[in-house]
Amino acid sequence: MNRIAILGSDGSMGKRYQAILRHINIDAALFEATNWGQIVTTVGIDGIIIASPTDCHLENLREIARLNIPILCEKPIVQDQRDLDEILEMDLNITMVNQYAFIDGIDGEGVSYYDYYNTGKDGLEWDCINIIGLAKGDVFINDKSPIWNCQINGKKLTLEDVYAGYIKMIHSWQQEPKSNYDYISQAHRKIWEKKYVKGRHRDTSEIKQQSVAEQVPHGHKRAVDAGLGDKSRSEVSKLYKQR
Repeated sequence: MNRIAILGSDGSMGKRYQAILRHINIDAALFEATNWGQIVTTVGIDGIIIASPTDCHLENLREIARLNIPILCEKPIVQDQRDLDEILEMDLNITMVNQYAFIDGIDGEGVSYYDYYNTGKDGLEWDCINIIGLAKGDVFINDKSPIWNCQINGKKLTLEDVYAGYIKMIHSWQQEPKSNYDYISQAHRKIWEKKYVKGRHRDTSEIKQQSVAEQVPHGHKRAVDAGLGDKSRSEVSKLYKQR
């Protein structure tokens, strides 16, 4: 893909994808979240990243389906099972964002957990859909800690792992887009069936001695997530160069 549209380029995730595409030298066509209708009339788009709010996804996909090009959609795809059934019947080349799948070592055995202050509009379980979707065993999610703690199948993660996962995910999708229908269905189903525990896992019950990389106060992480400041840009650049 040589030119990728970002729908929702005005939001925090849209800004992150802009930064990544710049660093892998891919031209980005930028569309605010409310301007999905303009995409279908724009010539020369090879793929679309949907970074608009979740409650816009179904309408976005109905409009974009006619283009028959690869789609990378932010998670969750939707929150209603009937809406997901409709999308899966569209036969799109759609991949759900899952940066964690590109982190080495998450396919082991062990508990999974996420413990961090959360302000997401979709709700904690939907923000954690990929942690829940990838978990092989018990998974705990909690939104009280000021320190970011995340583990998948026994693999303790750092934010550097997550940043690198985004880079690898975008690069892989840009080179060889593959739909992940089975995973999309599995991950959403685990949310609907409540295959998780809302509460703190014992390993995160106390703030322990952690590396500097793991001690991420809420304000700093939100600034990085928003793609703001020299620190965020240099981190993305450094991770790409190490790819």
